[in-house]
Amino acid sequence: MQLPFSASTLALTTAIATLPANAATVGHWEVLDGSGALLEDSSGQGNDVTTTATGWDDGRLCVDAGEYGVADDPGGMDGMPALTVEIIFSLDADYLGNPRFFQAGAPGDAVAFNFGILGGSEVLAGDVNGFNPDYSGATQVSLGEIHHAAMVYDGATLEFYLDGNLDATHILAAGALWDIPSLYVFSEAGGGQFFDGCMYEARISDTALDPSGFLPIGLRVATARATVVSRPGSIVGFTGWARDLGNAPLSFDGAKIRITGPLNDSNVLYDGSAIWLGPSEALSHTFVLPVDASAIAGIYTYELALTSGGTDIASDTFEVDVRTP
Repeated sequence: MQLPFSASTLALTTAIATLPANAATVGHWEVLDGSGALLEDSSGQGNDVTTTATGWDDGRLCVDAGEYGVADDPGGMDGMPALTVEIIFSLDADYLGNPRFFQAGAPGDAVAFNFGILGGSEVLAGDVNGFNPDYSGATQVSLGEIHHAAMVYDGATLEFYLDGNLDATHILAAGALWDIPSLYVFSEAGGGQFFDGCMYEARISDTALDPSGFLPIGLRVATARATVVSRPGSIVGFTGWARDLGNAPLSFDGAKIRITGPLNDSNVLYDGSAIWLGPSEALSHTFVLPVDASAIAGIYTYELALTSGGTDIASDTFEVDVRTP
C-alpha cells in the first residue's frame, strides 16, 4: 500500500488509489518479486513479461539500453474502447533515441499503442492505432528523478499526464484499439528505441482514468515476495523494504517496522531511532518469522507496516502459505 499521490508532500496516513467500478486492470507490474527473467503481472490476466533486464533492486527494475521484455498474446487487451497506461519511472541521462515504456504490436506492423519519451526534448510521447508516437506532451521530464507518467485515451481524445498534472490534450478519434499480438516493454516492437532507466511500477487499464485513480507515488513499504511458503514449527525468512518514490528526502523519528498476523501477532522486527531515505533510496531488512508447530495448513495474511510515533505511515500485506507434509 502506498501513500496518496504526491511527489513533494507526505501525510502520515495510508491510502491507495481505487479504480472506478467499471474499470478493469489488464496489466499491473508492481516490481515486487525482484529476480530472474520474469516481470510478474498481478492483474489476473496472466500478462507476465519475459525480460532480458536483470537490474532488480528492492522494488525497482533498472534497465540498460538494449534490454527489453515481451508478453505474447496479452490477455484482456484486444479491442479495448479506452485505455490508461501508467508508469512510475526514472530516466537515465545517457539514454539514446526515443525510449519506449510500452509498445503493443508486432515488428513492422501497425501498433495498437505506443508510450514513451520523445528524445531530445524529453517530453512524453505516444499514439493509439498508429505506427509511431505522433503525439507528445509539453513538459520536460527531469532526468534521473522519479516521475509518474500516464497516457489516457477515451475514444475521442489522447491526454498525457506528468506527475498527476494534465500536460497535453490531442483530438484523436481512432476507435477501439486494434488486436495486440505482443506487448513490448522498454522498447519498440522487436527491439530498438530502448528505455534506459528504472521502473518502479506500471499498470494498463481498459478505461480512461482521471488522476484520482492513478497509481500513487510517495512512500512504499513491501516485501520482496507476495507469498512465502512455510511449514508448522519452521521459521520463515524474507526481506521487507521501504522506498522513497519521491524526489525529496524523507525522515522519520522513532521508526519501527511492524509485522502483524494470525500466527504471530504484533512482532516488531526492526526498531530504530530514526530512518532517513534519500530520493529513490530503499531501506531493506531481512526478517525471520516463527510459525507455531500447531499451525493448521492454510494461507495466512500478514501486514508489514512502517510506523513513526505509533502511527502507521505506510503498509502492505503479504501471505504465509503454511503447508503440511
